[in-house]
Amino acid sequence: MANSLGFYILCPCTFEATWDGEPTSYATLQLLEEELSSLISTETSPGSVTVTPGYIAVTERPGEFLYIKGIPNTGPSTLLCMEAAIEAWWNPSPFSLVFHFNYAATVKMTRGDPIAQMFIYSQVGARTQLIVDNTMPPDFAAWRQRRYRRDYHRDYDYIRGRYPDGRSEATHITSWHPHEGTSNKNTT
Repeated sequence: MANSLGFYILCPCTFEATWDGEPTSYATLQLLEEELSSLISTETSPGSVTVTPGYIAVTERPGEFLYIKGIPNTGPSTLLCMEAAIEAWWNPSPFSLVFHFNYAATVKMTRGDPIAQMFIYSQVGARTQLIVDNTMPPDFAAWRQRRYRRDYHRDYDYIRGRYPDGRSEATHITSWHPHEGTSNKNTT
């Protein structure tokens, strides 16, 4: 579900960036597509690369933010994408992504490759209260008994939207996209 949420942001040009690991030093940049040099910078902060995708993303209603983050479930990375929430219903300007090096290295980003993920996040969700309750949900004991039995094998009940007793959960969501089973990822 995390990987299918929203849209990929694609790298606007091909470049290499190198950082020596010194906390106060700036990364160096080798642009492999000079005509697109205005989209890449290493001047935002030491050990960082700033990428401007080159378009303006707009949402339809007040309170619909564009939430931008690194691509989930990709494992350790040389670059950390700084997360952002953009008020995209009124801000008519391009946005930039700031990536910080995690250690001294050289990285190459290639035009068209996914570099971040963007999705719409409503202020309604941001203001929803989380209730902490020390009692266990009704099906907890059954889940635990089923999951920790001696002959347990992965049954993927949760992924399939089934309770331990085999009942289906009518509200189970299998994909954020309206066309279930679609293999194409939205890209921007």
